[in-house]
Formats: sequence, structure tokens, C-alpha cells
Amino acid sequence: MVSCESSWIIAHSLEGDSLFLTWIFWTTGVTSITTSLGSGLNRAANTRNIEYCNQLNATEGFAWIEWYAITLYNLFSNHLPGC
Repeated sequence: MVSCESSWIIAHSLEGDSLFLTWIFWTTGVTSITTSLGSGLNRAANTRNIEYCNQLNATEGFAWIEWYAITLYNLFSNHLPGC
């Protein structure tokens, strides 16, 4: 039988691993979006004839906001034992 303390350690470890993996995936996604858009699009100087400039800029902005949120959660979250 697994004790309460060891089950909490296992759960905490798995949660930390999954959050770190999520952070890695989100970091690669945000970097890909930023690189593909050239750090944002300027609608007035749209020489590449890209449709939906505002939506693409909003996607990039929200991706970075979510990246900050995930990073802060990973850094400052306190995982309390459930036992």
C-alpha cells in the first residue's frame, strides 16, 4: 500500500513534469509564431500581402500573454498536499 506522503510526492512530480512539458511546447509555439510573423505585422507597411494582420497580431499577443501566465504559474505555484 502506498502511503499518503509518497502518493503526494508522486502526484507532485507528475504534475511538475506535465507543467514543464506544457511550458516547453508553449515556448516552441510562441517562438514559431513570432518568427513566422517577424515579431508582429504592420498593416500600413504590409509588403508581404498578408491577410488578417490584426488577427495574426492578436494571436501572437495572446500567445505571449499565455506564455507569461504559464511561466509565472510554474515559478510561483504552491502545490499543497491533498492528504
